[in-house]
Order: sequence, then structure tokens, then C-alpha cells
Amino acid sequence: MSFLSSPNVQKLKEDRDVPGLIKALNYPLKSQVRIAAAEALGSLADPRSETAGGSIKR
Repeated sequence: MSFLSSPNVQKLKEDRDVPGLIKALNYPLKSQVRIAAAEALGSLADPRSETAGGSIKR
């Protein structure tokens, strides 16, 4: 999945799309997208999100 526009974090959260939310953590254009994705991952309490920290590009 690649983002041609800002990812819809709310939809990703509603769909429980953990891989999509992890990808949104690296969205380069808007910090609010990255913050919302991190918050969404935390609220889902999905074990896959525990490894998300290692996928963040610095």
C-alpha cells in the first residue's frame, strides 16, 4: 500500500488495519498523521503493533 494522499487513519483504525497504520507511522508529509497512527495503534492493543516501533524511519 502506498499513499498518494494523506492516509485516512480513522478508517485504518476502524478496519483494524494494523499494517496500514504501521505504514502511516512513516508518512513523511504530516506529523499529525504519524501521531494519529501511533495513537490508533496504541488503542487497538493488537500484538502486531508492539513491533511497530522498529519500523519507524528516522
